[in-house]
Amino acid sequence: MTIGIKANTLVRQVLYRMEKLYKQWVVVHHLIQVDNDVTFGDSTPRTLKYFLEAIVLPETNTREHLYNAGYLSATRNFTYGALLDEVAVPVIIKNARLYPQLTTNDWVIVGTQRYNFKKVEFTMDGKSYHILTQQTPSTQAVT
Repeated sequence: MTIGIKANTLVRQVLYRMEKLYKQWVVVHHLIQVDNDVTFGDSTPRTLKYFLEAIVLPETNTREHLYNAGYLSATRNFTYGALLDEVAVPVIIKNARLYPQLTTNDWVIVGTQRYNFKKVEFTMDGKSYHILTQQTPSTQAVT
């Protein structure tokens, strides 16, 4: 997608300002292949690791109410279900041409916490990735 010169300049200026405020080192794991061991039932992912500087925006917390449709009733005041807290961190990777096509099978490690990719898209100028992530609370990352 091509955009005008003014819009391209604006995108570069915004990325430059965000880079000054939020730049930090991250480890991106790009999934290549998953090896399955038939005898033991283990699966071992093969990944490429990229150590790079990325723009990591502040994390956002959202609360989602999950419930079963069987519990819904017009005569009850209370709906049974569970609350699910979700932590997300938007990540922007500049110079997308240097890295392979990232997908939702990949993940990033910020500090010591692992975040799975939920959505991967290019910015307007087509030179950077904008990635929405979801925290995996049960796994501690080892780099």
